[in-house]
Amino acid sequence: MERDARAIAPLEIQSDHFEMIDDEVANFSGSVEMVRADQKLWGDFVTRNLTSDALNAHGNVVYLEKGMAMSGDTGFLEGGGSGRGV
Repeated sequence: MERDARAIAPLEIQSDHFEMIDDEVANFSGSVEMVRADQKLWGDFVTRNLTSDALNAHGNVVYLEKGMAMSGDTGFLEGGGSGRGV
């Protein structure tokens, strides 16, 4: 059920700074917080590939979803609503 919600939920990202490169890659830095349905991700620096919808996070990464919590120095979240990664 959560995966269905992720597929249609908007992705919201807040940060202190961001840049868009060629309408394909978005870089976010400084207190980055991502929320989509039950997924939440925090990090110091996050890159989002808009073509593949993949996220790379670096620095103080924390990932939460229903029933799971992970933390580390880096993380990767595959796009396409699969929810795989980190």
